[in-house]
Amino acid sequence: MDTVYADKLYEFLTEMVASAEARGDQEVVSRIDTARKHYMIPLPNGKFFRPPLTSEFLGESMVALREVLDTSRSLFTPEQASQAKEYVDSIKQQWFSPR
Repeated sequence: MDTVYADKLYEFLTEMVASAEARGDQEVVSRIDTARKHYMIPLPNGKFFRPPLTSEFLGESMVALREVLDTSRSLFTPEQASQAKEYVDSIKQQWFSPR
C-alpha cells in the first residue's frame, strides 16, 4: 500500500465495523468507532461534521486496527486482516516514523 487516503481508510474502517457487528462483537465495534469519530463526527440533527484531517484520525485508526488484529483477528476475513496490517504499516511509515 502506498499513500493512505483518509476517505479510503474511513471506508475500510466502516467495513470492519460491519464485520464486527455481524458477529456481535460490540467491543471491537466501539474501538473502531472511536477512531472513525476523528474523521467524521455525527451531529444530533443527523448530519456530520468533518474536521480537517489530523494525525489523531490516522493515529487512532492505526492503533485501533493493531488492537483488533491482536485480539479479534478471527472476526475478519484474511483479506480484511491483510489490508488492516497494510494500513497499520503504511500509516506508521508515512506519519509516525522519523524521516
